[in-house]
Amino acid sequence: MIANNGETVRRMALAGVGLARIGEFHVREDLRAGRLVEVLADAVAGDTEDIHALFLGGENIPHRVRAFLDFMTPRLRDFLTPVD
Repeated sequence: MIANNGETVRRMALAGVGLARIGEFHVREDLRAGRLVEVLADAVAGDTEDIHALFLGGENIPHRVRAFLDFMTPRLRDFLTPVD
């Protein structure tokens, strides 16, 4: 099965539908609780996806956009960084 939503893929994995290739942040608690088990970790070692913030505008970033990015960047970094 193919899905473009992490929560859907997570639920399918929990239901035993099969293997899931999904961001660790989606299943972090399930892994800790033993509801899911990581397999094929070596196959995706170092695999990352970038997150981009896009906005319409000219050369100058509006203050509210800059403030939002400054606020969210460290929080997203902490949230998305895998915990060993």
